[in-house]
Formats: sequence, structure tokens, C-alpha cells
Amino acid sequence: MKHKSSFNHRPKRRDSVLYPITLSVPGDAVKLIKSQICAYNAMYAQGYKFVPEFVVGDADITLCRQDELCDFYGRETFSLAWDNGYFLYYDKRYIGKSSLTSLESIVNDCKNNKMTFSFALQSSPWYASSFMLATGCKSEWQFDGKQYLLKSDNCDGKNGFIAAKAIHDFMLSGVYKNSSSADDFALDNPSAAVVAGPWEYKKAKKLLGDNLGVCELPCFKYKNKSYHLGSVSGGRYYALRDFDIKEKSDAVHSLLAFLTSAPCQKQNYRILGYLPVDKKIDICQCPMAIAFFAQDKYAVPQMPIHPYWWRIAGALTNNVYLCKSDDEIKRMLTVYSTAIKGLLLNY
Repeated sequence: MKHKSSFNHRPKRRDSVLYPITLSVPGDAVKLIKSQICAYNAMYAQGYKFVPEFVVGDADITLCRQDELCDFYGRETFSLAWDNGYFLYYDKRYIGKSSLTSLESIVNDCKNNKMTFSFALQSSPWYASSFMLATGCKSEWQFDGKQYLLKSDNCDGKNGFIAAKAIHDFMLSGVYKNSSSADDFALDNPSAAVVAGPWEYKKAKKLLGDNLGVCELPCFKYKNKSYHLGSVSGGRYYALRDFDIKEKSDAVHSLLAFLTSAPCQKQNYRILGYLPVDKKIDICQCPMAIAFFAQDKYAVPQMPIHPYWWRIAGALTNNVYLCKSDDEIKRMLTVYSTAIKGLLLNY
């Protein structure tokens, strides 16, 4: 099995706990499920902010993100959540409803109200890829279990220039702030708009209350053509290694069926803020979830990508920020392309 990949992000891993489990006879299967359901419910009752990882004999169940699936190559996986992506948070007092579909209009609203616009373009290629994805650029890779293979990368072409030009103009707009934190709503020089993921929702809601708005990302224009900002979207999974004993396999499959069931997905949202995989679950109708899934239509799956791609893409964004002309932007795209080719030669 090969994993096709595109832009992705590797945020810090959340704290987790390892539960050792021993299964010696088939009768232990029922005990396993009952004990782990009790442990899982007790974890929520105590307000712990982690999801458990399990080890069963010489086989294990590990919590991982979609871009980490290559680390568990060949394993069976169970979807736990689908919430690793980003969209727009905004302050309704300063950003007009009619401005929400246009990046340029939001920038103007920020200027008129002497506010900033937080978008972590320089510190995270994960966010900066939003502009590249908008114009159809991609960097697609395959992982075959041993190495990364480049399928295609067209970021140095015409569409790459349109995206880089838009990034450059936005960063020099006078309202740009290199950040993805909802804390920016409360700074002395506050932001009226913040691009971030679901993990910032509770903080943003606490700071803005009823003044908080959430929606999909806007479009930017280049020569009278609109480009809807893209994003990267991914989930969390339990990765399961093969079992030698059928009874163990049946028990663990039953356990994972419970851990990824609708009731547990609701609990994950309530305690951890994880959005459910199943969009039919009622909590998916909250404003934040609606915004996330609206933007998800313009997202690419978060999959593995060559680890050194991040340095190259990050350097491109920071170099574009310093450019003084369109020709310089084009030269930076050539530098990017050369670095990608060099990466393949040295991998």
C-alpha cells in the first residue's frame, strides 16, 4: 500500500498515556473491553486531556495523525477524529459580513479599524500553502515504506508566481501579523481576524463571546480572477498492528469500535475539542464545525511529505517577504525548485 501525499503539518504531539494490557486466554476478551470502557469513561470524568494509547501483548494500538501513517506502514487504521485544518476566526465588530468572501476586503476592514490580521505565513508552511493550493499548486509525494518519492511539484510555475505574489502583497499590506493564536484578539494591538484551527475555538469564544464569527477562508484576486484560499485537512487514527491470536484481534477490534463510536466522538469533542469523523453527529452543527467543514471542501488531505520540504517551503515564504519586485519573486521560486531537485539527489 502506498500513501499519496501533499502539503501537511506536524504540530506537537498531545500528551498521551500508555495502558499495558495482557491477554492470555480468549475469555480475557470480555474483561478487556469492559475494563477499558470503564477506564476511558473514568478518564473523561476526571477531566484528563489525553486520549489513551494501548499496548496488547506484543502488538499495539497507537494514536497517530494522518501525516504519520507512514510511520505505521501497513497497519489497519480506525478513524478517531477529523479536525486538523484551519479556517477564519473574526471579530464581528470590525469585519463586515459582506467582506468575508474577499481577502482584500478583510484587509481593508482591518486597516479602517486600525486592527491586524493574524496568519502564520512565515512561521508555518502549513498555513502558507493555503495560497499555493488556491492556485492549483501542489507538491505530491509517495512513501513506499522506505523512502519518499516525488510525484509532482509545480510550485515554481505561473500559478506558483500568482500565489507567491499574493503572499507578498498580503504580508506587506500593513495589517499582517505572523501568528495563528486567538490570544491576538486581546492584545494591545489586537487582530480582527485570525486564521487557525479548531483548537483555538474555546479561547476565541472566551475572549470575544457573541462578537466571535467563524467561516471558511476568503478569496484573493489576481488580474480580476478570484482564487479561494485552500487549506490542509487531516484526522487522527488508531493504528493497529496484526495479531497472531484471533481472540485478541476480535477483542481489540471491539475495543476500537467503541473508542471510535459516536458517543466517544462526542466525548472527544466535549473534552478535547476533536471534531467527529461522522458529520451527522449533532455537534457538527455548531458554528466552528460548520466553518471547518465548509473550508474542508477547498482542502487537500494531510499526508506524509518529505521532512526537509518544510525547510525549503519555509525559506520560500520568508524570501518572498523580502522581495522588491516581481522578478525577485520569480527568482525565489527558481531557488525553491532547485532546492527540491537537490533534495531528491541527496535523499
